[in-house]
This record gives sequence, structure tokens and C-alpha cells, in this order.
Amino acid sequence: MSTFFANIVSVFISFFASFFGIFGIDIYKNGFDDIDFSAVKSISFSSELVLDDVHDGSHTILQGGCTDGKYAYFCSDNPNSDTCSISKYNIITWEEVARSAPVKVDHANDITYNKDKDCLVVCHNSPVRTRVSFVDKRSLEIIETFEIPLEIYSITYDAKNNRYAVGISYTFDFAILDKDFNVIKTVKGVKPKSTLKQGMDSDGKYIYFLLSSPNAISVYDWDGNHYGIFELNDEAKKYETENMFLINNELYIGYNSGYGKIYKTSFEATY
Repeated sequence: MSTFFANIVSVFISFFASFFGIFGIDIYKNGFDDIDFSAVKSISFSSELVLDDVHDGSHTILQGGCTDGKYAYFCSDNPNSDTCSISKYNIITWEEVARSAPVKVDHANDITYNKDKDCLVVCHNSPVRTRVSFVDKRSLEIIETFEIPLEIYSITYDAKNNRYAVGISYTFDFAILDKDFNVIKTVKGVKPKSTLKQGMDSDGKYIYFLLSSPNAISVYDWDGNHYGIFELNDEAKKYETENMFLINNELYIGYNSGYGKIYKTSFEATY
């Protein structure tokens, strides 16, 4: 592209950004974590299906999901056992590259990636709500299992500060834990109209809780300030949300509809 043409394009982009800015619409769709949630009024979402059938035999119910930035990992639950199947996908092609034997991680309601240890961390949830397991991301086998001092249903890891945030069972509260799962602090959560709590994710600024019935995302910062609950009123709203994660600042959400479905979710924030 010539310098002249690039300048013309830049002028047009600036013009349209200014025009839509009059109406409070941010047309710059940078990363999801670039949204200024302290100022946002609403967010509209739309979804594109990238995976249509995540399951393994009798392990049919999608539960936790996460990414290490190169691969995505999903747990599929067999409700009649204490095991899940963990599947691994290339995030460029969305082809399956590995699948585990049944792994004893119970319900596996949520997964996060611990960059410091280069492994997956699985939140067992039901029935053992105080249990998490480290899982090798290559062999997809359990490395070590821990009992932690809280009953939790979800988990996310903050690589910058080597700490976790966890959703506390039976409540909408959450806690910040250190790298060894010791409680740093607990935060009183905001009760939404949604009735089901699902997975969670985070970045350097925000913690995101995924909800369903209706599907929504509840946003906090790491200090515990709450910035709103944003309903996922898009084409995937008929399915039950299960997990969410950011890949290169783009938002992906996993749904259960008999088998798992994974959607790339676009957004537009209004300020």
C-alpha cells in the first residue's frame, strides 16, 4: 500500500470513528480486554461457530475450557462417572490434535492455564469442590492433585502476578489466591438475574465470570470493583454457556447443546 493511499484510508477511518463517536459507539474492535469497562454502557455480541461437536463417546457434556495461546483444551463430562475426556485443538485450524483417556477430574467445571508451571489447572467442582488438579498439557494426564481451603466452581490464573481467582461455591462471591492456593482476600459478588454460574477467565485488568439462564458475562477488576453484567443476546443464546477464554484478545465461548459447541464471539462496545 502506498503512503498516499494509507493516509487516505487513515483519514476515512478517523472520520467514521468521529461520526459514530457522536452516538457513543466505539467502532474500534480491538481486543476484548481493551474495553474500558469503567465507562462502557453496553456491549453487543455476535457469534461465529468454530467447533460443532466436542465430545468423546459417553463423555458428551462440555464443561471447562481454556487456552495456552497455541492450543485450546476442553473437558467433556460423563455424568455417570467421576471422569472427563480432555480434548486439545489447534487454534489456527481448529483440528483436534490430542484426546485423553478418561481423567479423574470429576465434573471439571473449569480449566485454566498456568503459564509459570506450563500446565492445565482443572477445577473439579462437583462432588469434590475443594479439589484442583494439575494436568500435563502434552500427555493430558494428571500430574498432581490438591485440596484447597475453599469450595469453588471456577478458576482462572493471572500469569503476570502468579496468582489465581476462583468463584466460591453456592455464592456469587470470589477469592484471590496466591500461587500455592492460599487465600489472599475474598470479594463480595454482585448477584445477577442469571441463575447458573459457569466458567471464568481473566486478563491483566479484568476478571470475567460466565453465567447462563440467561447467558451473560459479569466483569470485575482484580481489586474487586464490579463493572457490569453484559447479556450474550446473540445467535448462540439458545445454548447453555460453559466456558470462556481469550486468545490474542479475541473472545471464545463454549456452549453445551448435547455436545459441545465453540463460538468465536465478536463485540461492539457503546460508551
